[in-house]
Amino acid sequence: MAEIVKNYSNGSAIKIVYSYTQNVNKNQSTVTMTLYVHRDSYGPSYNSHCNSYMQLDGSTVMSYDGSFNIGTSWVKIGSTVSKTVTHSADGTKTITLKGFFDSQGLTSKLDDLTVSGNVTLKTIPRASSFTLSASTVTAGSTNMTVNISRASSSFTHTVQWKLGSHSKSTSSVATSASYTIPESWLDAIPNSTNGTGTVTVTTYNGSTKIGSTSKNFTVKADSDVVPSFTGITFTPVNGDVPEEWGLYVRTKSKVTAKITGAAGVYGSTIKSYSISGGGYSGTASSLTTGFLNTAGTVTFTAKVTDSRGRTATKTASITVTDYAPPVLSSVTGFRCDSAGTEQDDGNYISLTADFSGS
Repeated sequence: MAEIVKNYSNGSAIKIVYSYTQNVNKNQSTVTMTLYVHRDSYGPSYNSHCNSYMQLDGSTVMSYDGSFNIGTSWVKIGSTVSKTVTHSADGTKTITLKGFFDSQGLTSKLDDLTVSGNVTLKTIPRASSFTLSASTVTAGSTNMTVNISRASSSFTHTVQWKLGSHSKSTSSVATSASYTIPESWLDAIPNSTNGTGTVTVTTYNGSTKIGSTSKNFTVKADSDVVPSFTGITFTPVNGDVPEEWGLYVRTKSKVTAKITGAAGVYGSTIKSYSISGGGYSGTASSLTTGFLNTAGTVTFTAKVTDSRGRTATKTASITVTDYAPPVLSSVTGFRCDSAGTEQDDGNYISLTADFSGS
């Protein structure tokens, strides 16, 4: 029980004693109140009628004009009354109580006694609170559970997960709901490996919406969410080497290496390329080398980077045939006959050359 009291300098006093109960489902409080009066030590005062009342928020909830006998102890005036008030949508409510008593001229000590005051009622819980099983989730793999604490067992909820333009809602939820953010939602964050999603829990009492609360969470792209490309194609730039030979020849051939089929993933775009091999490198989707100076297997490495900063890398190789210029190491000769037999006076010359080449 609580009370609002007004004490007068002449020794009289008036008060309202009140209490209240609450109905969470209906968002209402029922206020019970009683009016009391007493006077100084020179009492009691009594009469067959008076003028008294109590008001709640300006509306009269009790009036009494019957007999009274007021002494130095608190005396109840009229009846105890109860009044139900509806709280605001957020569960808050402040009421104004007023009590009045007048002895109608019996004694000035009991004339026009008034007490009033504001009472802030306890806020009725409305929108349910909730916790998340994880504040950071990996799209496609982490299951998030929303655990709801409700003010009434009759409350139900709609739970919504949202990231960018994507959303998922589950209705008629009692106390928990779970969901795994799909990897396809990552197209909402094409330029980052993580983004901010929102869980909103809306509370209902039957079909009546009570309120909503929201919390943010972080969505991450898994490490395997990377761009892709088909591979590396090679086109010979042969110069002096006949194309029909189908060879790359050391110091005689060049090659154009090209990245094919590059694509982002879940909304990302390709931002940069790089190719290196054979002692050459470039930052475009294709690279034309200078003359290849190494024989054997020559490996090229290609890399693409997307708007999330993620990369994909592939390697491919070509075979370069060795080449050396022809070398004439020696030439010998002698006189001979027509059969090539050496003769000092032969009418013919036999010549032999030693040489090498690729």
